[in-house]
Amino acid sequence: MPKHRIICVEKALTNGAGQHAHHEHIVAVGTGQDGQCVERRWPLEEVLAAMRAGTTFYTQGPNSNTVTEVESYHCHKCNGFHIRSHPDHVKDNNLDELMRCPVPAPPPRRDKDDRKPQPDRRHG
Repeated sequence: MPKHRIICVEKALTNGAGQHAHHEHIVAVGTGQDGQCVERRWPLEEVLAAMRAGTTFYTQGPNSNTVTEVESYHCHKCNGFHIRSHPDHVKDNNLDELMRCPVPAPPPRRDKDDRKPQPDRRHG
């Protein structure tokens, strides 16, 4: 089965009810083998679907080198499924301790008339 190392996370406030009206969850992750370069961005729904299909996601502490698997769980505050790192006693491999993912590049510029990508005219 495939394995993917999560190296960064994107978080957002979610809406709940009552006293849990707003709380933070991971909404996307970035994976990469070297721990530095994001090779793929995964929205939460794709991570959960891949995990159900048998794919393993994991984190690796940059200082401890300790690996821990990521698991899905049900949040009773917002009644949704989310991900977390498997609890252990090592802090630097926790999903919450990973760096924030870089902002994705904007899509290619398109011409209003034909909606085809236009060449980048900044270089020349």
